This record gives sequence, C-alpha cells and structure tokens, in this order.
Amino acid sequence: MEAALKIFAVGVGGAFGAVARYLVNISSLAGLFGKFPFPTFVINIVGSFMIGFFDDSLCRQMGSQ
Repeated sequence: MEAALKIFAVGVGGAFGAVARYLVNISSLAGLFGKFPFPTFVINIVGSFMIGFFDDSLCRQMGSQ
C-alpha cells in the first residue's frame, strides 16, 4: 500500500509540473528568452524547492510522533 501511495504522489506531482510548464509555455513569456527554455527551467527549480519543502515538513511531522 505504501508503494502505491508513493507512485500516486509522484504522478500527482508530475501532473502539476506538466500543467505549470504548459501554461508558462503558452504565455507571453515563452519566446522572451530565445532558444533557452527559461520559463520551463524556472518551473522545474520552483518544483524542486517545493518538493524539498514538503519533504522537510513531512519528515518533521513524522519525527515528532
């Protein structure tokens, strides 16, 4: 059951990331930086920080029990 929950969490996170990248790439920011996909890069960095934040928060909550 725990493995299924992890797979589900990865899927949900991937879906949010895909939607965020799509929305940024159809916005007016898409062609602003030339060939380098800067908006996608920013979305990936923000997503990485969010994963770290949530992981830290969950580990602190689990450790306090």
